[in-house]
Amino acid sequence: MDDSVFQLIGARVRNIRKSKGLTQEQLAELASTSHSYIGDLERGARNVTLQSLQKVSDALGVNFFELFSYGEFTELEKKNSTIWKIVELLVDKEEVEVEKALSVLNAMYK
Repeated sequence: MDDSVFQLIGARVRNIRKSKGLTQEQLAELASTSHSYIGDLERGARNVTLQSLQKVSDALGVNFFELFSYGEFTELEKKNSTIWKIVELLVDKEEVEVEKALSVLNAMYK
């Protein structure tokens, strides 16, 4: 993944954290991680996993996909909030469970 993506995500995390009035230390505690991890994340200096981003978004009290909203994407996210809720339900599931969910949706909408 291009480093600029990590920098965009990091900047987004920093903006949301600051808007919530949280320090890096407070966010780290809420996300069960270290403040140095949060600092690295915010600078785009660390490769992150979806699981760690999920912990950070939960700690910030925001939708997981809000971490990827850097501009015009926010409007699309608002229009598709139901889809994002479905994705959030599946993000931490095993692959076989995700495939089952897809099969159910395919059966419903054929």
